[in-house]
Amino acid sequence: MKSEELINANPSINYAIVTVDVYQFKIINDKFGRDKGDSTLKHIYHTIEDSLHENEIIARTSSDNFKVLLKYDNDQLCIEKLKLLCFQISQTSL
Repeated sequence: MKSEELINANPSINYAIVTVDVYQFKIINDKFGRDKGDSTLKHIYHTIEDSLHENEIIARTSSDNFKVLLKYDNDQLCIEKLKLLCFQISQTSL
């Protein structure tokens, strides 16, 4: 389901759109090769995807960028969820 469809189908839910940009991702490709880079991006995608709740989605929008549509209650809860995601992504060795 596309984000616009999801938002329109759930008018009572507030959403935040989050951009995830893998900072200096080119270094991973240059140092470890494209296969490792691809597996790293898949890991990031699946880690975020696995943490999403019903009516939340993720999409890869370019090489090392993702958009995430999250249910939004308030800034603090959203920030906490994003910090947890960053921690979960960083804890896996590839």
